Amino acid sequence: MFSLCGHECLLLTSVSSYNLESNGSAINNNYSQKDIVEVPLRNGSNSSSQFVGVELVQSFKPLIIPCYALVVMVGIFGNYLLLYVICRTRKMHNVTNFFIGNLAFSDMLMCATCVPFTLAYAFNPHGWVFGRFMCYLIFLIQPVTVYVSVFTLTAIAVDRYYSTVHPLKKRISVSACAGVLAGIWLLSCALVAPAIAHTYHVEFQEEGFTICEEFWMGQEREHLTYAYSTLIMTYILPLSALSISYLCITVKLRNRVVPGH
Repeated sequence: MFSLCGHECLLLTSVSSYNLESNGSAINNNYSQKDIVEVPLRNGSNSSSQFVGVELVQSFKPLIIPCYALVVMVGIFGNYLLLYVICRTRKMHNVTNFFIGNLAFSDMLMCATCVPFTLAYAFNPHGWVFGRFMCYLIFLIQPVTVYVSVFTLTAIAVDRYYSTVHPLKKRISVSACAGVLAGIWLLSCALVAPAIAHTYHVEFQEEGFTICEEFWMGQEREHLTYAYSTLIMTYILPLSALSISYLCITVKLRNRVVPGH
């Protein structure tokens, strides 16, 4: 993972790349607890000289921050407005709109939490300054909202498939829709759990900055297995379901018989 901490830049591939020490003894490849680990960087490694593009990224800071701020404001306002209309309009209380509302809520949650914190983390010279709890919370919410959006879009596609290709079949009820949405959130949290279990909040005392990153020390095979599993669950399977659903819808609409022709 790549993190920009102001004028410092760290490539977080493994703890061993830092040559970390704590109270004079080197940290081993496994953390025994999820507490804040206060560690200084060993002298002799100049992190800022290891990366060429840091100053270039910093030079775009006056442009990046306003653009992200605009995205956040538009995203929050637009999705909130959609949720407000769905909640206040009784005629819109149906399965399709509840799926859309769930999609809007996850997008609004990302805009309100993940984007501002990630931007602050990227450009703050002290790195992560929001504490240990927010480190774990934000790094949980960020992928969860993405997965929820993916699974919700998949559910919408499948729902559209049944309503178009099999219009005479019984549609999913509102209560069943609520169960599907709950399952989407639970599945998303379950997929993120391994990554959160390997997320650490680390303070570098002498350097004066803090990181909040994901480490898989000595577990490269497990990390690769998790990455491939996540790819299949959150990309390949949803993309396949979306493609098949809309392909069937297209075929059905093209082959429909129009009265009088």
